[in-house]
Amino acid sequence: MEKNVTIIDETGKKLGSTYPKRAEGLVKKGRAEYVSDFCIRMPNAHVPAVVDKEITMEDKDMSKVIGFDARGFKIDPTCKGNNVASRMMVTDALGNNVEAYEIGDQWNSWTQISCDIDVEENEDYEFLFAETGDIDPKDSSNAVFRFIVMPIHENPDLKKNENTPDWMKASKQEEAANDDWENRFQYNLIRRMYRPTMEKCWKDSSIRFYRIPFNTGDAKKIRFVFVAFNRPFTIYPVKNFEAYSEMEDYIPGQDFFRKDHPFGNKGFKGGKFGPDGFKGFNWRPENSAGFKEAEAFMGNISASIGKAVRDAFKEFENLQKGFCENGNRDRKHNKNPYSSDTVKDIESLAKQLRGMYNGTDIEVANTTVGECQGEIPGCGVPVTGCRFELGNSTLSGDAFALILKKLDVGCCVDAGNVRIGRIAHTGFFESLKGRAYAARIDLGNATIDETALAAILIKIGDASNVDLSNATIEACDDVDIPEDIFTGREHVVINLSNATIPRRIYDIIKGGLKEGELTDENFTII
Repeated sequence: MEKNVTIIDETGKKLGSTYPKRAEGLVKKGRAEYVSDFCIRMPNAHVPAVVDKEITMEDKDMSKVIGFDARGFKIDPTCKGNNVASRMMVTDALGNNVEAYEIGDQWNSWTQISCDIDVEENEDYEFLFAETGDIDPKDSSNAVFRFIVMPIHENPDLKKNENTPDWMKASKQEEAANDDWENRFQYNLIRRMYRPTMEKCWKDSSIRFYRIPFNTGDAKKIRFVFVAFNRPFTIYPVKNFEAYSEMEDYIPGQDFFRKDHPFGNKGFKGGKFGPDGFKGFNWRPENSAGFKEAEAFMGNISASIGKAVRDAFKEFENLQKGFCENGNRDRKHNKNPYSSDTVKDIESLAKQLRGMYNGTDIEVANTTVGECQGEIPGCGVPVTGCRFELGNSTLSGDAFALILKKLDVGCCVDAGNVRIGRIAHTGFFESLKGRAYAARIDLGNATIDETALAAILIKIGDASNVDLSNATIEACDDVDIPEDIFTGREHVVINLSNATIPRRIYDIIKGGLKEGELTDENFTII
């Protein structure tokens, strides 16, 4: 929302600017009058005696500040995730003992905390808080940290008839809640995607300060929500940003540790224990008599494990040599047994899938895999944390079905510019057992059959992300797709920007995405 309404006094002097809704509220309360659609006049009785040159009258007179109060927040009752959260007393960056809220963890615990605040209509407010976190050794692409400002309304239909049955009241109120959710303002704080107002160095990393402006519109109550997934964050109260001015400014660029951190930037550098051997850590037992002995002991264990791993890989290479044609060990598929060079048909794809284990990758990029002539072969048990490279390939529906069956928690499918055919085998939808939670599927610029998208919706679990931007989904009217294939999921994100999609599958997505995000800008229904 832009401050595009100019405020002038009785002499015509410009005093500042405001939002259209704020201007409407001022006029309604008799504090100003319209000069034009984009200008209001405020009588001198309502103008402050002193206006700071560095602060516009809008900021000084019309803005109200709400600070984060940990005791006012609680686990969000609308969130059905694991909700790992803890309110606790801590010492903040100024050395004051304050109450903060730690939310989320490094696992798949979707957490939301919320607080409802009574506000005035058509008023400008600011919400202040500070947060630490954003250090993720796994560099998870699924990690989430968001702040949400959401208006809360009572359904006006309930006020008209006090005799409305309770079950109908619940239904009507749910409709109002859905409308409020659609009108929310959401700030993505992960990796500073929404830039902090100020950032200072603290505890070998940084503390980020946010001043979030918003207008209440016609709402008398505002709900603030913090959301975390796959990464822990701590939220602190802030009263005065100027109080932190003496702290060193933090320059973003190191998402893990600062350059002067003992571990260096993005990993362990400068020796076994970092460039200065844990120097600077209060908890290092550097004066302990047994420290050197323990360090040597651990070094011996590390050397023993390293030798065992090297011997195992050497034995593996010898076994691979026995399977190589003419003993040629330089062939690409011997260095990476899960690559495009070894995937020529659906049988070889199934063989490679059966050989995968947790945390491995498979590449089926720039290749073509056709239909299955008989029964679809088995692909083995599902795997977690794996990446499937499918870019620029042409896959039959059967081949893609095999890959979907292999997905489990935290898997990533990179399938940009891919072409996927129809899944024709009867009963395949019923065979997709076990949802892949926190999965990421990238189908940007892809051309896929409607049945393939239906299979994706069946397979993905909570906290998954599906990118279909600029994709073309081809209609498949002769295959029945159950309407309930995409229900019971939470916090799923689907991007349909500039996509072309059949009405049937779009309605399934729209109807099933109750607690998630759908981006459908410039999409086309066919």
